[in-house]
Amino acid sequence: MLRKGDMFDVVSLLDNQEHHVYYETLDELKVLCIPIVNMQNWIDKNPGFTQNLLTYLTKQIRTLENYVIDVSLEDTSTRLAKLLLNHSNKKSNTIDGISDLSHDELAGMIGTTRAVVNRQLQHLREEGIIDITRKHITINNIDALIKITESNK
Repeated sequence: MLRKGDMFDVVSLLDNQEHHVYYETLDELKVLCIPIVNMQNWIDKNPGFTQNLLTYLTKQIRTLENYVIDVSLEDTSTRLAKLLLNHSNKKSNTIDGISDLSHDELAGMIGTTRAVVNRQLQHLREEGIIDITRKHITINNIDALIKITESNK
């Protein structure tokens, strides 16, 4: 999931190959589309940007690597717990950025199905670890959620 200031489809900058991207937005937004040649010329004229781009790409590669590892090696309860923790607001114990997503969209983020996410969320609620109201998740027991992420290591 991308946030304000993120870039996508930067692969074409690196290999000069056409790359078709399909996207879906959750909110209305403005997208800046820059032709590859124009962006490459701008980068040549602004070499300081290259370091920022490399830092950003490194972060994205690490995120992708962690996702592949999680989907390959972790069970769905662990992946869901990690997702909730990664989007948790430590001050308010609420979930930011993904609370308004459907169970189908949450499932897509952790590589599973809506039914599995629904069962896992209900289990966490029954255990008292989270509270769920319409489009709102609150963490009641962050230590228990952390324990779930550590139980498979």
